[in-house]
Amino acid sequence: MKLRLLPFLLLLVPQSLYAWGGDGHQIVCLIAEERLTPAARVGIHELLGDQHISDAAIASWADNVRRERRETGPWHYVDIPVEASGFDEQRDGQHGNNVIDKINDFAKVVADRHASKADRGDALKFLVHFVGDLHQPLHCAERDHDKGGNGRLVYFLDQLRAINLHSVWDTSILLHQKGRTRVLDFALGLNKQITTELAAQWATGTAEDWANESHAVAVSVVYASVQAKGPIPKLDDEYVARAEQSVDEQLERGGVRLAAVLNRCFTK
Repeated sequence: MKLRLLPFLLLLVPQSLYAWGGDGHQIVCLIAEERLTPAARVGIHELLGDQHISDAAIASWADNVRRERRETGPWHYVDIPVEASGFDEQRDGQHGNNVIDKINDFAKVVADRHASKADRGDALKFLVHFVGDLHQPLHCAERDHDKGGNGRLVYFLDQLRAINLHSVWDTSILLHQKGRTRVLDFALGLNKQITTELAAQWATGTAEDWANESHAVAVSVVYASVQAKGPIPKLDDEYVARAEQSVDEQLERGGVRLAAVLNRCFTK
């Protein structure tokens, strides 16, 4: 996310344009890089050269390319209604144009040694970004057609200007807790908190399972104390503290799972 954008402009961008902001996507990729197998490191180098998946130009490439390739917009999210128990392909799938199916599609391309290097490279850049997107709860939920919180204004703590709930979960919460800490240091700090048991648990499952988990976070944390309609609510210290815990865990899960996906793609 380009942090210099004025908050009111955030109201104008569709749900699928940004998730986690640039920092969040880099954090997911930095955690993943700590967990890659040697074969995955070699495979990524063959496709990206001297670039790393945690480089800003790679981690946020899918956001930037969307301006030129508008058909990729729906690939960044899946609109699972808050009242639903989970993803339904017929109701939510948009004929494969959703983040769950695209993660599966691009993982297959990355793993395909017969595909062109250019196609595999683009697939890799989409894949690392979409796994991050999937773990931003509002990229897996919507309430009353609010486009994942884009249609609901809130006040973040004591800020006087209202912004949309989606942008709060993209950037405001993470920036509030990260402060002046470098992205690398913050990512390494989160990585150290991940136990072997948690990593093994999180690495299992499918993209659909992970989307349903993110959807549950949206229901139980993101939307829980924010009314769908009425006066603009204030997100207080209690809300932000709980949200920060969820953001930390979602970034950690995203990093572990991205590494798991890439390690499978480059298995010899």
